[in-house]
Amino acid sequence: MPHDSLIDQILKSDTLPTLPVVASKLLALSAEEEADLQQIAAVVAQDVSLSSKILRVVNSPFYGFASSIGTISKAVSVMGINPVRSLVLSFSLLEVKNRAAAPGFSFEKFWECSLATAVSARMLMVELEDPAPEEGFIAGLLENVGEMLLALALPERYGEVRQQPFDHGNELAAREQSLLGADHAEIGAEIAQRWRLPAEIVLPLRYHHAPERYAGDNPRIARLAAVAHLAGLLADIFYAAHPEKAQALFLERARHLLALGERAFSHLAPRVHEEVNQAAACFGVQVRLQQSIEEILQEANLRLGQINLTYEQTNRDLEKARAELLRLNQELQAKSQTLERLAQLDGLTGAYNRRFFQSFLHGEISRAARGGHGLSLILADIDDFKALNDSAGHQAGDAVLRALCTLVRELIREYDMLARYGGEEFVVVLPETEAAIALEVAERIRRKVAEHDFVHAGQTHRITLSLGVAFCRPAMDSCGSDDLVRHADLALLEVKKHSKNQVKLFAPPSGEPPTPKPDKG
Repeated sequence: MPHDSLIDQILKSDTLPTLPVVASKLLALSAEEEADLQQIAAVVAQDVSLSSKILRVVNSPFYGFASSIGTISKAVSVMGINPVRSLVLSFSLLEVKNRAAAPGFSFEKFWECSLATAVSARMLMVELEDPAPEEGFIAGLLENVGEMLLALALPERYGEVRQQPFDHGNELAAREQSLLGADHAEIGAEIAQRWRLPAEIVLPLRYHHAPERYAGDNPRIARLAAVAHLAGLLADIFYAAHPEKAQALFLERARHLLALGERAFSHLAPRVHEEVNQAAACFGVQVRLQQSIEEILQEANLRLGQINLTYEQTNRDLEKARAELLRLNQELQAKSQTLERLAQLDGLTGAYNRRFFQSFLHGEISRAARGGHGLSLILADIDDFKALNDSAGHQAGDAVLRALCTLVRELIREYDMLARYGGEEFVVVLPETEAAIALEVAERIRRKVAEHDFVHAGQTHRITLSLGVAFCRPAMDSCGSDDLVRHADLALLEVKKHSKNQVKLFAPPSGEPPTPKPDKG
């Protein structure tokens, strides 16, 4: 039940429509058990305009009676009280239009949808072989009357509700509950009850969005609520952004509620728009549905197929773009690695440059400190290299430097590092290497270089190296990268000072440096 305050606010609204006198009298009279057909006819006949409208509809193909009906009395006699009452109420409500309402609410669109729902409900009743299909028509016509009442009585608040589009009535009802505390089904039922409409109209209005919630024991009301619900879903196909989804929902609910399958849908789909157009002409409503439900669904499936083709093409394009992006990324990564490597190398010799050497040595000292192992460093200088440049030329000197680096790399391990320290000075870092082994490596380098023929432009050159070796165990010694280089440099200076073409290990002044064993080859 909606909040009483909301109902009171709607009932007190100056814009709320009131039923015409004839409609009110007819509803009151038809609710009385002793009312007869002549009394009903007399009440309707009081309004000449209304009577002529009813006779026009009764004699139209929409009803298809075999003989002409010339009076309201005969119409009531032939059709019965309920159909005539439904027509009176329909015409009365269809007069409500061209009033100020909530933004986004259109009377023309509302009555078009309502008439499409009413006709769909009547056709469903015929499909079910129900003897009173007009009751389905009036249930369908009125099921969303609560929307109109809210749009008229609460235009600003209801304008907020309709700001966002919705695919079907259930979405709209959920939004109404969230923002107003009640939905149009509840509001319509409450107002219809105050208009003294019978339960066969009021209760289908209340439960048309959720017919399973009807807990009463009247099978007629349960059927009308289910028909009103399904009629709304069927009419949604005309207006839905995705009609194929509306169709699927209708088929699912039709099987569940009334055991109607696709066969029933195939009976209705080609004809609903024609009967809606026919009813619109009878009731004086501006409606013109150009396509059948079948055609709408065919177009939707065609669009869906085009979307799928576009989606597949887009996927193919994306895959190609992804592959190209991967290729470019790999190429960029390779170039980046090349540039990074080039930034680490000496441009002339291909050995690592001094900046990278310093970074590498710092990292190896930290690693040696964590692992508790030793680290050795060899600093080598080409003896009398200036004399070679002066006699053979700088190009010959450059060739010797390149060949020297190639030779030394063959004599050390893969994870040892050779760098050009500056000019004709080179440095070799030997991770996890004790002093004695470092001395042997330095001696092997010295001997191989002294024995090697360096050839450039048809000329052979011989060179020798002086090498200083330093060792430390960072976990025990107070030794940093600068200390290790300085120690190797001091050892190298000792060699240069006395003899050249020798290897010397740095030792503290108080100690005796070990003498390397000659390399026997």
